[in-house]
Amino acid sequence: MPRNVIDASKLFTPDGLPEEPHAQTFEMEGRIHLTRVSRIDIPGGEGTHVLAPFFLDLNGATLFDLGLKTFFGEGIVVRFRFGEPGSIIGPAEMEMGASSSIRRGDIAILSNLGTPENAPTFTPEAAAWLVERGAKMVGFDEHFRIDADGYFGTHATFLSAGVPVIRNLVNLGQASGGRVAVMAFPLAMKGLASSPVRVVILD
Repeated sequence: MPRNVIDASKLFTPDGLPEEPHAQTFEMEGRIHLTRVSRIDIPGGEGTHVLAPFFLDLNGATLFDLGLKTFFGEGIVVRFRFGEPGSIIGPAEMEMGASSSIRRGDIAILSNLGTPENAPTFTPEAAAWLVERGAKMVGFDEHFRIDADGYFGTHATFLSAGVPVIRNLVNLGQASGGRVAVMAFPLAMKGLASSPVRVVILD
Protein backbone atom coordinates (compact mmCIF):
# COMPACT_ATOMS: atom_id res chain seq x y z
CA MET A 1 0.00 0.00 0.00
CA PRO A 2 1.24 3.55 -0.73
CA ARG A 3 2.39 5.55 2.27
CA ASN A 4 0.97 8.77 0.88
CA VAL A 5 -2.05 9.45 -1.34
CA ILE A 6 -1.84 12.95 -2.85
CA ASP A 7 -4.72 14.72 -4.54
CA ALA A 8 -2.83 16.92 -7.02
CA SER A 9 -5.98 18.49 -8.52
CA LYS A 10 -6.84 22.13 -8.06
CA LEU A 11 -10.08 22.55 -6.14
CA PHE A 12 -12.87 24.24 -8.06
CA THR A 13 -15.10 26.59 -6.10
CA PRO A 14 -18.06 27.40 -8.39
CA ASP A 15 -19.33 30.93 -7.86
CA GLY A 16 -20.85 31.85 -11.20
CA LEU A 17 -18.23 34.44 -12.20
CA PRO A 18 -17.35 34.44 -15.94
CA GLU A 19 -13.77 33.29 -15.37
CA GLU A 20 -14.70 30.58 -12.88
CA PRO A 21 -16.69 27.34 -13.09
CA HIS A 22 -20.40 27.99 -13.09
CA ALA A 23 -22.62 25.47 -11.33
CA GLN A 24 -26.38 25.28 -11.42
CA THR A 25 -28.47 22.90 -9.38
CA PHE A 26 -31.96 21.96 -10.54
CA GLU A 27 -34.57 20.51 -8.21
CA MET A 28 -36.83 17.99 -9.86
CA GLU A 29 -39.97 16.48 -8.44
CA GLY A 30 -39.83 12.71 -8.42
CA ARG A 31 -42.68 10.32 -7.84
CA ILE A 32 -41.40 9.52 -4.36
CA HIS A 33 -38.45 11.79 -3.51
CA LEU A 34 -37.27 15.26 -4.48
CA THR A 35 -34.05 14.87 -6.48
CA ARG A 36 -31.37 17.34 -7.54
CA VAL A 37 -29.35 17.43 -10.76
CA SER A 38 -26.19 19.54 -11.10
CA ARG A 39 -24.90 21.11 -14.30
CA ILE A 40 -21.36 22.47 -14.39
CA ASP A 41 -19.89 24.74 -17.07
CA ILE A 42 -16.10 24.95 -16.94
CA PRO A 43 -14.16 27.43 -19.12
CA GLY A 44 -11.34 25.83 -21.11
CA GLY A 45 -7.94 25.97 -19.46
CA GLU A 46 -9.28 26.42 -15.94
CA GLY A 47 -8.32 24.22 -13.03
CA THR A 48 -6.26 21.05 -13.39
CA HIS A 49 -6.70 19.94 -16.99
CA VAL A 50 -5.03 17.75 -19.59
CA LEU A 51 -4.33 18.63 -23.24
CA ALA A 52 -4.31 16.24 -26.21
CA PRO A 53 -2.43 16.62 -29.53
CA PHE A 54 -5.77 17.77 -31.01
CA PHE A 55 -5.28 20.99 -28.97
CA LEU A 56 -2.76 22.23 -31.57
CA ASP A 57 -3.33 19.92 -34.54
CA LEU A 58 -6.74 19.40 -36.18
CA ASN A 59 -5.47 16.01 -37.36
CA GLY A 60 -3.99 15.10 -33.98
CA ALA A 61 -5.24 12.53 -31.51
CA THR A 62 -8.02 13.47 -29.09
CA LEU A 63 -7.92 12.43 -25.45
CA PHE A 64 -10.19 9.46 -26.25
CA ASP A 65 -7.87 8.37 -29.07
CA LEU A 66 -4.90 8.13 -26.70
CA GLY A 67 -6.48 5.30 -24.70
CA LEU A 68 -6.75 4.71 -20.96
CA LYS A 69 -3.25 3.27 -20.54
CA THR A 70 -1.78 6.69 -21.31
CA PHE A 71 -3.33 8.21 -18.21
CA PHE A 72 -2.07 5.94 -15.46
CA GLY A 73 1.15 4.19 -14.57
CA GLU A 74 4.48 4.62 -12.87
CA GLY A 75 6.40 7.85 -12.96
CA ILE A 76 8.61 10.35 -11.20
CA VAL A 77 8.22 13.68 -9.47
CA VAL A 78 11.05 16.00 -10.52
CA ARG A 79 11.43 18.84 -8.04
CA PHE A 80 13.08 22.20 -8.67
CA ARG A 81 13.54 25.22 -6.44
CA PHE A 82 14.27 28.51 -8.18
CA GLY A 83 14.78 31.64 -6.11
CA GLU A 84 15.87 33.99 -8.87
CA PRO A 85 13.64 35.53 -11.55
CA GLY A 86 14.32 34.67 -15.18
CA SER A 87 15.46 31.10 -14.55
CA ILE A 88 15.42 28.59 -17.41
CA ILE A 89 14.85 24.84 -17.34
CA GLY A 90 16.65 23.25 -20.26
CA PRO A 91 18.24 19.85 -20.96
CA ALA A 92 21.06 20.45 -18.46
CA GLU A 93 18.61 21.08 -15.61
CA MET A 94 16.57 18.02 -16.59
CA GLU A 95 19.71 15.92 -16.80
CA MET A 96 20.67 17.00 -13.31
CA GLY A 97 17.21 16.45 -11.84
CA ALA A 98 15.89 13.36 -13.57
CA SER A 99 18.47 11.46 -15.61
CA SER A 100 19.03 8.77 -12.99
CA SER A 101 15.36 8.10 -12.29
CA ILE A 102 13.33 8.41 -15.49
CA ARG A 103 12.36 5.28 -17.40
CA ARG A 104 10.69 4.79 -20.77
CA GLY A 105 6.91 4.85 -20.38
CA ASP A 106 7.03 7.03 -17.25
CA ILE A 107 4.66 9.84 -16.36
CA ALA A 108 6.86 12.84 -15.53
CA ILE A 109 5.49 15.26 -12.93
CA LEU A 110 7.34 18.59 -12.66
CA SER A 111 7.24 20.53 -9.41
CA ASN A 112 8.77 23.94 -8.68
CA LEU A 113 9.04 24.47 -4.94
CA GLY A 114 10.01 28.11 -5.40
CA THR A 115 7.68 31.07 -5.36
CA PRO A 116 5.26 31.78 -8.23
CA GLU A 117 6.86 35.21 -8.70
CA ASN A 118 10.12 33.52 -9.72
CA ALA A 119 8.56 30.81 -11.87
CA PRO A 120 11.17 29.31 -14.24
CA THR A 121 10.59 28.97 -17.97
CA PHE A 122 10.33 25.38 -19.19
CA THR A 123 11.88 25.33 -22.67
CA PRO A 124 11.07 23.25 -25.78
CA GLU A 125 14.56 21.75 -25.46
CA ALA A 126 13.69 20.45 -21.98
CA ALA A 127 10.46 19.05 -23.42
CA ALA A 128 12.44 17.28 -26.14
CA TRP A 129 14.72 15.80 -23.46
CA LEU A 130 11.68 14.17 -21.80
CA VAL A 131 10.22 13.00 -25.12
CA GLU A 132 13.51 11.39 -26.14
CA ARG A 133 13.61 9.46 -22.87
CA GLY A 134 10.15 8.04 -23.41
CA ALA A 135 7.85 10.02 -21.11
CA LYS A 136 4.27 9.08 -22.01
CA MET A 137 2.61 12.00 -20.18
CA VAL A 138 3.85 15.11 -18.37
CA GLY A 139 2.36 17.32 -15.71
CA PHE A 140 3.28 20.74 -14.31
CA ASP A 141 2.32 22.59 -11.17
CA GLU A 142 1.32 26.24 -11.29
CA HIS A 143 4.85 27.55 -10.69
CA PHE A 144 6.21 27.24 -14.23
CA ARG A 145 6.13 29.52 -17.25
CA ILE A 146 5.20 27.47 -20.31
CA ASP A 147 4.53 29.06 -23.68
CA ALA A 148 3.45 32.51 -22.54
CA ASP A 149 2.09 35.16 -24.90
CA GLY A 150 0.57 32.76 -27.43
CA TYR A 151 3.79 30.85 -28.15
CA PHE A 152 3.25 27.08 -28.10
CA GLY A 153 6.73 25.68 -28.76
CA THR A 154 6.95 23.62 -25.57
CA HIS A 155 3.40 22.34 -25.86
CA ALA A 156 4.00 21.46 -29.51
CA THR A 157 7.12 19.46 -28.66
CA PHE A 158 5.12 17.27 -26.30
CA LEU A 159 1.85 17.08 -28.22
CA SER A 160 3.39 16.39 -31.63
CA ALA A 161 5.03 13.34 -30.03
CA GLY A 162 1.67 12.16 -28.65
CA VAL A 163 2.53 13.12 -25.06
CA PRO A 164 -0.45 14.75 -23.28
CA VAL A 165 0.23 17.68 -20.96
CA ILE A 166 -1.38 18.24 -17.55
CA ARG A 167 -1.48 21.84 -16.29
CA ASN A 168 -2.13 23.43 -12.88
CA LEU A 169 -1.22 20.59 -10.54
CA VAL A 170 -1.14 21.35 -6.81
CA ASN A 171 0.15 19.79 -3.58
CA LEU A 172 3.27 18.38 -5.23
CA GLY A 173 5.36 19.52 -2.28
CA GLN A 174 3.81 16.58 -0.42
CA ALA A 175 5.58 14.09 -2.72
CA SER A 176 8.86 12.57 -1.61
CA GLY A 177 10.52 13.15 -4.97
CA GLY A 178 10.99 9.48 -5.76
CA ARG A 179 9.09 7.04 -7.95
CA VAL A 180 5.31 7.21 -7.76
CA ALA A 181 2.15 5.87 -9.35
CA VAL A 182 -0.09 8.38 -11.13
CA MET A 183 -3.76 8.27 -12.15
CA ALA A 184 -5.07 11.18 -14.24
CA PHE A 185 -8.17 10.22 -16.21
CA PRO A 186 -9.95 12.75 -18.45
CA LEU A 187 -13.71 12.75 -18.99
CA ALA A 188 -15.08 9.75 -20.90
CA MET A 189 -16.03 11.74 -23.99
CA LYS A 190 -14.99 11.52 -27.62
CA GLY A 191 -13.48 14.44 -29.52
CA LEU A 192 -11.97 16.42 -26.65
CA ALA A 193 -8.82 18.54 -27.05
CA SER A 194 -8.77 19.21 -23.30
CA SER A 195 -10.56 18.00 -20.21
CA PRO A 196 -10.67 18.60 -16.47
CA VAL A 197 -8.75 15.83 -14.78
CA ARG A 198 -8.58 14.47 -11.22
CA VAL A 199 -4.94 13.63 -10.57
CA VAL A 200 -4.03 11.22 -7.76
CA ILE A 201 -0.41 10.43 -6.93
CA LEU A 202 0.46 7.34 -4.90
CA ASP A 203 3.79 8.02 -3.25
